[in-house]
Amino acid sequence: MSICMVILGFVTGFREIVKERPMLDLERRHGLQFAAYVLAKVIALAAVLAVQVAIFTATVEVGFDIRDALGGHRPEALYYRGPWLSGCFNWLGAVACAAIGLIVSACVRTTDKGVLAVPLLITPQILLGATILPITGGILQVIAMLFSPLYWSHRGSRSEGDGVPYFWQNLGDYDPALWIPFAALVAQIVVATAITVF
Repeated sequence: MSICMVILGFVTGFREIVKERPMLDLERRHGLQFAAYVLAKVIALAAVLAVQVAIFTATVEVGFDIRDALGGHRPEALYYRGPWLSGCFNWLGAVACAAIGLIVSACVRTTDKGVLAVPLLITPQILLGATILPITGGILQVIAMLFSPLYWSHRGSRSEGDGVPYFWQNLGDYDPALWIPFAALVAQIVVATAITVF
């Protein structure tokens, strides 16, 4: 679910500035502060992504309920932290990726060039998100912690504590406190917004 939210965030954010570049350039000549413009974009994207993530999370939960009613299994409670936490961390991850997408949007002159950057943004997220490739320490963990909203979204959405089978443990040794991924995602949003402004 987090991978879908990351893709949604990048796709939502990468075209926001570039599509309005002619109007933005005109408005800046008449006193529009670029920092206020970018902050307004991040807030608007956060609101739109909140609705999209809520719809997606509700759909997934209904799917889990149907699967459970038909004799299937829901994600184990010791692994899955529930829809509210999952939705919150997936939303923060999507907003962080949208803010990174705004950096691309501010750097390119046409939407076509921005589209070419989207796969280059998504691929490292998938590799560093600790889903396909276990991130259990070393330089990969440092890179994931610094540059991957998907890593932090996964870390907040799931638990790898006692009782979780070894083959489900992709994050290595870590502190399961929820404030850590929350603070990391907020920091990534703030840093990406600041980079877009400058």
